[in-house]
Amino acid sequence: MDVILSIVVPTRNRRVLLADAIASIAPLAVLGAVEVIVADDGSTDGTGQFIESHPMSDSQSEGIRLLYSGTEERRGAQAARNRGVSLARGRSVMFLDSDDVLIADGIAALVNRLETDSTLDFVHGKIVRTDSQLRPIAGEDTIGRAYDPKDSEIAGYHWPIMGVVYRREYLGKVGPWNEALSGAQDWEYQARVKLAGGRGQFIDTLVGCWRQHDGERVGTKTFREDYVRSVILACDSILRAAQKVGRCDEGLEKRLAKILVVHALELGNCGFHAARDQCFNQAANCLSTKSALRTTIKCWSFLPASSDGWCRKILLLITQSKKSYRSAARAASSDPAMPLATPTGVVGPQPCADPVEGQSAPSPIRLSVIIPCRDRVDLLRECIQSVVCQKLPGVEILVCDDGSTEDLTGLQEFFGNGINPVLWSSTPSSHGAPAARNRGVALARGQAVLFLDSDDVLTAPGPALLLRALEEDPQLDFTYGKVLITDDQLRPLPGALPVGEAYTAAPVEIGGYHFHTMGAMYRKSFLAKVGPWNEALTGSQDWEYQARVKLAGGRGRFIDTFMGYWRQHGGNRVGTKTFRLDYVRSVLLACATILQAAQQAGRCDRDLERRLAKKILLHALEYGANGYRPERNAAFRQASCTLSQSFLLRHLVRLLALTPLTLDHFLWRRFQRSGTEGSGQ
Repeated sequence: MDVILSIVVPTRNRRVLLADAIASIAPLAVLGAVEVIVADDGSTDGTGQFIESHPMSDSQSEGIRLLYSGTEERRGAQAARNRGVSLARGRSVMFLDSDDVLIADGIAALVNRLETDSTLDFVHGKIVRTDSQLRPIAGEDTIGRAYDPKDSEIAGYHWPIMGVVYRREYLGKVGPWNEALSGAQDWEYQARVKLAGGRGQFIDTLVGCWRQHDGERVGTKTFREDYVRSVILACDSILRAAQKVGRCDEGLEKRLAKILVVHALELGNCGFHAARDQCFNQAANCLSTKSALRTTIKCWSFLPASSDGWCRKILLLITQSKKSYRSAARAASSDPAMPLATPTGVVGPQPCADPVEGQSAPSPIRLSVIIPCRDRVDLLRECIQSVVCQKLPGVEILVCDDGSTEDLTGLQEFFGNGINPVLWSSTPSSHGAPAARNRGVALARGQAVLFLDSDDVLTAPGPALLLRALEEDPQLDFTYGKVLITDDQLRPLPGALPVGEAYTAAPVEIGGYHFHTMGAMYRKSFLAKVGPWNEALTGSQDWEYQARVKLAGGRGRFIDTFMGYWRQHGGNRVGTKTFRLDYVRSVLLACATILQAAQQAGRCDRDLERRLAKKILLHALEYGANGYRPERNAAFRQASCTLSQSFLLRHLVRLLALTPLTLDHFLWRRFQRSGTEGSGQ
């Protein structure tokens, strides 16, 4: 089997988090054969049994295949990664820590780029820092950017571990992970990747979420001697490797010396005087061409260790100030229209994105708004803005791009920050809105979920009221309200009644249309009972999904409030101005799906059968009116078979099928005027 990508996942006693990591890999099945090598480093929590019993571990599994390699003795993450690389069979390789998660579309973009350009040895993207619950950390930029080929950039940190995909043969030139390091392993490995002479490329896309664990970051809240010593060893390793290939200039020496001085001060501040002096000496020895600076560092080492604490703070403050200025300057140079000091990093005005008063930290994800889209840049901007304008804390926006050909980069930059995190998930080809929504559900982290089409907009206070009702009553599985039907310019259509009303528990109501796509909000745990959106449908997807919501046995509540505006596009509605063969076929398939689901649930009576048969008859006549004789006859047979509990009506439908096609257009119009519901709406 030709494996396109090998993902090496080192782990130790992180069984729960590992499940999240594996789940985030699952969408990569679209690439073809992908293997996930779980390199267990002496776990005692049953990680091996979990992997071996996982469905993806089946030898017959196609797409994603889980492989397990474990050791009883703990040897460190680097040893586990090296073991994983030795087992890898993929044309490309990437590393994923077991407490992080991937954004599959970003990784797919990296892999596809590597596959299409044989001159590249590795490609890298961006990641977002999150807390332990995968909520983006306020105020922290994404990590990942292009770098200059100059020598000083060798010691830069331009991508995290999971942010890069390597061509497998190139890893032989880079060499194994340094197993002597207990910290800064990815920084040292990244330097050797740059020194190995390969060609890399940066792709401006998010590829993963990097979980930050309190107390594990050196030099901030917690001092760990082993970590600091490892950073010092990594500096020495990078310096020697750069000197070996003739890539060590003054800029690189100064950069490494600065890192060593910071950690020398940290060691002195924590009472490790011998290690402090040794580190100062190492920093001075880095500067082979800077005798004055080398002398300054040696003199600094003679200062009392009691001054190391405030000296280190001053040095870090200066470094951070320069870093912030350079970051802002880079952003300004990439977009000359962007002001240098935009507080949130968002281009352009954002009148609706003001932070909620009193909010100082991101709230737990309460609601995930899933927006499937394909092109429609201007409408999509308006759609996302309508969510932001709700000013609801704890709401994430998942934009699921379904193979857009228009450039959405500007929107991603515009909505990159603010009160509501906007996450982008893209596929290179179109698979349909149902597939995009299913992808959104898989990525959603909110306790509640709302589906919003990219050409519609939300309006206050509806979403807030539905969310509040769902949170206050744990017995509710979904809430729903009303939407207003408008034209292209969001002007209410004359005579069009709002869509959304309460319904009874009668089986006939299963075939009704009581709430629009954006008119309902679901508890995420309930969606597992409903099942995924039907990806075989090109029309009436929301009507068929709504029927399964009613059949899933959940408890819903109608709230008499407006949720938003439902934009109507002229000529796009089946059975009115434009006939679309694929849409009508989809409606008939939806009717069959609803009938079967109701029968299986024991909720199918004569009235529901008649309601579905009436819809099928309408489209049988529509087929005939447009000259599709075989499809017309098949639809009549479907209507007749649907009426299993109405003997007389079933035979009347069979007689109706014998009428000439010339009558179909007249009868179709009569059916429409008689009040038959639209196709799936």
